[in-house]
Amino acid sequence: MGIVTQGLGKTVVLKNGEPLAILRDVSITIEQGEMVAIQGASGAGKSTLLHILGLLDTATEGEYWLYGAPV
Repeated sequence: MGIVTQGLGKTVVLKNGEPLAILRDVSITIEQGEMVAIQGASGAGKSTLLHILGLLDTATEGEYWLYGAPV
């Protein structure tokens, strides 16, 4: 098993105190050795997702396993 996410989400709080959901309910499975592409419109959360998967950022919701170990 490679990368598995279940219900992954990222919410930030704006200066005015309102929450803004950057990612909502992202569930993916990427097998070891598999090549994938992540595409979407500008502002869709692609970079945020990649930062979480690359351990540069943390999710505020959901679960993430890397090679079977919880992150």
